[in-house]
Amino acid sequence: MIVISLSDCPMKLRGYLTKYLCEISTGVYVGNVSAKVRDGLWQRVCDNCTHGRAVMVINTDTEQGYDFRVWNTTWVPVDLDGFKVMLHPTIQKVDQTESGSTEIPQVKAQEEYVVLDLETTGLDVRHDRILEIGAILIQDNKVTQSMSEIIRQDIPVPADIQKLTGITDEMVEKGIDLREAVEKLRIFIGSRLVIGYNIRDFDEKILSYECKRCSGIYPFRKSRDVLRMVKRAYPEMSSYKMDSVAEKLNIHIDEKHRALDDCYTCNRIYDVITQ
Repeated sequence: MIVISLSDCPMKLRGYLTKYLCEISTGVYVGNVSAKVRDGLWQRVCDNCTHGRAVMVINTDTEQGYDFRVWNTTWVPVDLDGFKVMLHPTIQKVDQTESGSTEIPQVKAQEEYVVLDLETTGLDVRHDRILEIGAILIQDNKVTQSMSEIIRQDIPVPADIQKLTGITDEMVEKGIDLREAVEKLRIFIGSRLVIGYNIRDFDEKILSYECKRCSGIYPFRKSRDVLRMVKRAYPEMSSYKMDSVAEKLNIHIDEKHRALDDCYTCNRIYDVITQ
């Protein structure tokens, strides 16, 4: 089951939601849909709520049994030792057991966004590991900041991944701890929107499992998937790999298959399809 609550959203979006969900009160929708339909509905909400606000509650396999997604809200979901609570806009600090206090920035309206990419040991979100985190901050259509971190591992980097990315065992031996990297990413993102290529189906999922493994705080709450946007804008494409899409859109790629380089490519694709 899912519950979606909307405020100041266009009527066409409300009408669209009634195709799948039951409106039980003004702006409140309830229904039982598949995960694919649920994610599609939420993407539709985010794409159409330019000035509105939205909250979605979904079933999960956690001890609480539910999770939140928010859009343009001043209340932010925060993970406290595996339990989700809503951070009120006037609260700026959350104390965590064992790990000390963690500063949570006050949520403000943001025009800028962050582009995120991960390099990993494979495509199994439950068992593979994050090797590299890359992110760039976009303000006024310009890259103003960037971060790039190699993650220290206690397992060897697969040979095919070393060949693809150039990330070697020697590099990860000199990397930083996963928890430290996730915390740096959380601070870098703040309350901004995060965009990425296939971020909903891959990056978010593997990052969630990795955060649980290292007991880190999940670093963001608002995201937009550029891959899904490309599929809607160019339904005729034969391949939706980022390299293929960039080539189709006449975007030159200098380097690829490293996190920071892929952030730049993703942002250039995003620029083209949102013009």
